[in-house]
Amino acid sequence: MQRAIEKIEGPCVILAGAGTGKTHTIVEKIKYLIEKKIYPSERIVCITFSNEAANNLLSRVRRALEFGKGKEPIIRTFHGFSADLLRKYGEKIGIGEDFKVLDPDQAKVILHSNFQVAPYYCHKYISEIGTAKDLGVGIEILEEYLEGREKDFSGVVLEKRLESLQFELQTLHLKSETKGKKEIMSKIKEISFILNLKKFVQAWKGYEKLKVKKNFQDYSDLNMNALKLLRENPE
Repeated sequence: MQRAIEKIEGPCVILAGAGTGKTHTIVEKIKYLIEKKIYPSERIVCITFSNEAANNLLSRVRRALEFGKGKEPIIRTFHGFSADLLRKYGEKIGIGEDFKVLDPDQAKVILHSNFQVAPYYCHKYISEIGTAKDLGVGIEILEEYLEGREKDFSGVVLEKRLESLQFELQTLHLKSETKGKKEIMSKIKEISFILNLKKFVQAWKGYEKLKVKKNFQDYSDLNMNALKLLRENPE
């Protein structure tokens, strides 16, 4: 662990199980950076996943070191740190400091109450929107993909075609020829996928427009926009 504590340039990864001293190592690294005057304490940032972990780390750092007013290291969750950055500098990318943060449950309520999305799909959509943003997949990419898939059915009303195929499948047993069952099921699956994706994209677009109107940022927005802020304004 001493090598990790004293390493001051480039990334340093510690892969270890629970109870092996990872948090202790972080605390010691902070002490090392400050006591060796490598960085002042207020220029050190520690980011973790949960409020509990952030509070635990902060209390341990405070026990290990004494800080003057406004001189503590920044110890926050990813979302908390991103929100802090955006409130202070977000105007550089068009985000006002008075934005409201939506947690996932609030976001689901917005989808349900404003766009009549069923509760099951609210959970599914918010999860998928968050995953897409975390992976850098914007709604424009999905729209382009959807447009390409719909071209395969040019001139066809997909909802009516789906109804027709489902009826054909249900009545197939009445016909002497049943060899086309797999093909019908494949088409039903394909059209259902396109229609479900279309509903998802429409809900996502409406959700994004409403957030802009109401000055909301959800958890995925916080991280994505903080990265955008830093990339576009390295200072």
